[in-house]
Amino acid sequence: MRLTKRTLKALQDLSQGKEISEKELQDYELLKVLLEDRLIRRNLKGKTRKYLIAVNIEGLKSYIRSVYDIDIQEDWKVLVKNSRLPDALKKVLSDNEIKIEGKSYSEIVANIENGLSSITPGMTKRQISAILFWGMSKVLDNKMEIVEALSGSEVPLLLNVCGGSDRFEQISFIENYDTYIYLINTYLSPKNLFIYSAGFQGSAKRLRQNGGCAIHYASVDGLSQVGRERFQSWLWNCSEESIPHYFFGDFDFSAMQIFSSLKATFPQIQLDQKHYDKMVTAVRRGNGHTPKMADKKEQKDLGEVGDAYCDEVLLPTMRELGFFDQEGVVDY
Repeated sequence: MRLTKRTLKALQDLSQGKEISEKELQDYELLKVLLEDRLIRRNLKGKTRKYLIAVNIEGLKSYIRSVYDIDIQEDWKVLVKNSRLPDALKKVLSDNEIKIEGKSYSEIVANIENGLSSITPGMTKRQISAILFWGMSKVLDNKMEIVEALSGSEVPLLLNVCGGSDRFEQISFIENYDTYIYLINTYLSPKNLFIYSAGFQGSAKRLRQNGGCAIHYASVDGLSQVGRERFQSWLWNCSEESIPHYFFGDFDFSAMQIFSSLKATFPQIQLDQKHYDKMVTAVRRGNGHTPKMADKKEQKDLGEVGDAYCDEVLLPTMRELGFFDQEGVVDY
C-alpha cells in the first residue's frame, strides 16, 4: 500500500502530537481504521470544522510501520511545541534534547507530561529524573536548565576531608577512595590534608562556593575548628592564603582528564610528580597494563592539558607503554 505525500505529511504531524484538520488526511478508509482502533480522535470546533489528534502515538507509529513499512521520523522540537507542557518548560526543553536508549521522543515527552504533577519545588535533580524517566535518576545530570525550570536543586557535593593538623602545608586531591582511606590511616602527618571527592565531582565549580559542597571530616581528622575554618576559607576563596595543592590519581587518560578539569576550578593545582614518577618507572619496567586489559578502552586521549609535566612526560608514556593504577603506589 502506498501513501500520498499529503497523507504521509498528515500522519507525520499526528505522530508528533500535532492537531490537524480532518481534510488533511485524504484517505477515508485509513481515517476510519485509525478512529475505530482509537489511535486518533476527532475534535469538533464549531458546527462544521473537524480536527484530528493522536491519542496513542506509539500505537499509531506501530500501525504505520506494520501496514506501510514506514518509520515516522520524530522531531524533538515539534513534539515539545505540540505538548501539553507549560510554555516556560517548553522553551527550555526545546533547546535541551533528551535521548534515552529504547525510548522514542514521543514517549519521553509523554512521560514528562504525565509525571509533571508529581514534581514539587526543592526536589533534587535525581529525584526529578527518576520520577520523569522510568526510574532513571541520572538523565538530568548535565541538564541543569531543565532542573531549574522545574524548581529543582542540586545536592551539595560530598567532600571527604582529613587533615593532620591545623598547620597543614599542602592539600592533596586523591582520585580513588581506596587510596584516600589508605593514606589517611597510614601517612597522615601534621603537614598533609587529603581530599577525596569522587573523581570528576572535585572539578565542579560549585565546590568553591559556600553551600556548594557538604564537607565530611574523617574520624581520624586532626583539625580543630580553627583548622577547619582555615581550610574552608581557602576552599571557598574567602582568604588570601596560598596553599600548595596537588592531584594524585591513576596513571591513565581518565585521571589526566580529571586533572585538566580540576585546573579550571583550581588554576594553581599541580600533579603530584613524586608519585607519578613512580608510576612512570613502573610502566617503563613493563609493569603497566593496556586499556583493553583493564576495560579502559573508552578512555579518551586529551592530546594536551596545558601542563608541561603531563604533556611532555605522562601522556607520551601512557600512549607508548600503557596505564598504571594509583593503588600500586603504597608509600607516601
